[in-house]
Amino acid sequence: MLNDPDTLEQRRLRFQRSSKASLLDQASLRKNRAKHRKKLEQQAQWRRQRDGLAENTNVGTCELMCPEFEQLDREVNREIDRFEYKPGTREVDPQRMVKKFRRSDAGAETPLPEDIRTPDSLVRTMDYLVSEIVSKDPEMRECHLFLWDRTRAIRRDFTYQNILDMRMVSVFEKIARFHILARHLMMTREGERSREEFSEKQESDQLSNTLLSLMEFYDRLRVKGVRCPNEAEFRAYHLIVHMFDPMVKLRVEMLPKDVFMASILQQALRLSRLAQSNNDYARDWAATNYLSAPSFVPLFFREIESPNTPYLLGCVAEYHFSRVRRSWLYAMMRSTGFKSGKGYPLEQLVERLGFDDVERCREFCCEFSISVADGGKVEFGKALMVDAGEHGGASGSYMHFKEPVPFPTNWSNHRILDHKRSGMAFEMLITHGDINIEVLLRPKSGITGTFAVLTPLASATTPLASSTRPAFGERPDGM
Repeated sequence: MLNDPDTLEQRRLRFQRSSKASLLDQASLRKNRAKHRKKLEQQAQWRRQRDGLAENTNVGTCELMCPEFEQLDREVNREIDRFEYKPGTREVDPQRMVKKFRRSDAGAETPLPEDIRTPDSLVRTMDYLVSEIVSKDPEMRECHLFLWDRTRAIRRDFTYQNILDMRMVSVFEKIARFHILARHLMMTREGERSREEFSEKQESDQLSNTLLSLMEFYDRLRVKGVRCPNEAEFRAYHLIVHMFDPMVKLRVEMLPKDVFMASILQQALRLSRLAQSNNDYARDWAATNYLSAPSFVPLFFREIESPNTPYLLGCVAEYHFSRVRRSWLYAMMRSTGFKSGKGYPLEQLVERLGFDDVERCREFCCEFSISVADGGKVEFGKALMVDAGEHGGASGSYMHFKEPVPFPTNWSNHRILDHKRSGMAFEMLITHGDINIEVLLRPKSGITGTFAVLTPLASATTPLASSTRPAFGERPDGM
């Protein structure tokens, strides 16, 4: 067995050998692996012929956080991360090594069973990353890239084995929460050093991929009669990530009533409606905005700051803050005339649009060529007064709204979000989710604030009575 004392001692001694000995071990292991791979391929071919299977599902047998061959291979190639050394030394610690993510290049060999970790090993690996790595680097300044890579490898090992159970769901939920927190923490302006190797797009892509996998897991498990207790939470995150996608909203409305009526999912729907109610022009790739609607952007940020929005849900919505703020600036520029010496108070704009401070609000306005006077007045109409002759037209004023390229960066918004943490450690947030989720009040039927609470669309499990008036956004019977 790999875990008995003799084997562990042999592994420890092997890691302390010279580089020459390591190279010999590596060559020997490669030769043995080639023979093992050929034997497994012959067995797999025989099983496919016997059972008529198109392909053979890999089953992992590795009980370690990092397979033995990868440990040796990375030691020889000097691919050891600093979190995999013994504390205070440059000596490799096999017990701290975690499998590294490797892309599936064309022509790459199929991983052997001993290279794929078992589900129990993957659960232990994720718990180790959260309890031992995140807990010692609360702001994730140093460990972010390490966790980003290792959690991706965990998802890959689950995918290899085509596993679908609550262990897999639980691990993917923790990974999704990690990406949510990481994006919020790493986008802070004070973290310029950490931003050098941080890509907002890559972080968002991994979050979207993880949430998409979870949506598939929930649907498949529901068919099997398995109920996932955190489904509503991650349905809400997925909805906010795709806030302007009408098809995502349609799929949400088809969920079972107990999931759809969950407080956090109803709050996500409310935030989505407020963000979309801006009367802004719709782009080809965006959902149509509500026609002739008042701009509810200030109410959107007020709702983000309120106790109704949990911390993690607010961090997910943060990705859209720049776009939502831009729609409000556009509306103000189209409706506000310019008078010298008069303008919109910058302090009120900071409060209405949820900025952290006056300076950040000023910079955002300047991105759109909106000037801010010395007295702290935002001169919206002044940006519209451009000589039409410069644009090939007749003399006079010209309506102009500058779209910055690239679009303004989504900086972290600490003022309206960080107070929601209530001192909860990040490792607890990743493991158990937001503490505010459990204390949210369940929305009641009827009018709540600006919008009525939505109800699910008619389905086999949640029929819509003909005498009931459809809620906002629903289709009446027969249409």
